Amino acid sequence: MSTVPFDISSLGSEALMRLFQETKSHIGSVKIELVTNGKHSGSQQGPPAATTGVYTHRPTILLLESLDRERQIEAIAHELGHLLLVYRFGLGVVGFRMPHPANSEEVFRYHSRTRESWFDLLGQIPNTIHHSILVGYLEEQYGIRSAHHLRLLQGHFQNKRDEVGKDKHLSHARALVAFEYEALIGQVGEVIDFSRQVDPFREAYRSAQKHFGNYGSASIPSSSSYKQDVLSFLEDLGHLREDFLFFPEDPYAGKTDVQCHSMSSIYIDSEMN
Repeated sequence: MSTVPFDISSLGSEALMRLFQETKSHIGSVKIELVTNGKHSGSQQGPPAATTGVYTHRPTILLLESLDRERQIEAIAHELGHLLLVYRFGLGVVGFRMPHPANSEEVFRYHSRTRESWFDLLGQIPNTIHHSILVGYLEEQYGIRSAHHLRLLQGHFQNKRDEVGKDKHLSHARALVAFEYEALIGQVGEVIDFSRQVDPFREAYRSAQKHFGNYGSASIPSSSSYKQDVLSFLEDLGHLREDFLFFPEDPYAGKTDVQCHSMSSIYIDSEMN
């Protein structure tokens, strides 16, 4: 993947510049780079942008070069919205706590979670929660709509209407996307058949409704409430609360103490390389 620096001021959007400056005030620096040869560079279905460097406090937004001006503004605003929720509101990402070498039970649990589907689930948790807030927040505070994001969300289930997950963690992640669909678009039952979904999908969907159902642009949770809700969600799925940490706010979430999924706006069946 090749990238070149991108000048956000070239888009001529006063609203985007206000959002950019607000985000920088909570982080210090945000880089934006144009991806010149990404594998989705000509795709209308793939994610238009992604963010790296959240854990090092040096975030870089990667933007596809194929986007027109309107979609560039929306894509950058979307990623800045994620960063604002992490750094201003404390809605950080969740990762695995590294086990104590002398605790064989912790070591076993940790290594049993190295499958990619586990990281898909951990990545989808903050994505879904952030999306349920930032879509309304960006429009209300900055007048920036999330039309392309909503089209991607709608297309996710239109393309996979009858898919039934066999992997438990992917089913949990897909349930979170279904919860997001219901929150932002409505009536997810019209695009998927709940009777055909496996038990892990249904339990994760019910738990997301229980713990995240009141989230929105007008009801952004405190950092502590968010963490407790995420841990309760994971506990509902059969996991131990003490196995997880949050970043970047958790003082014990240093590089040697936590393993996390990269932060981006990518759905569980898409990736940007």
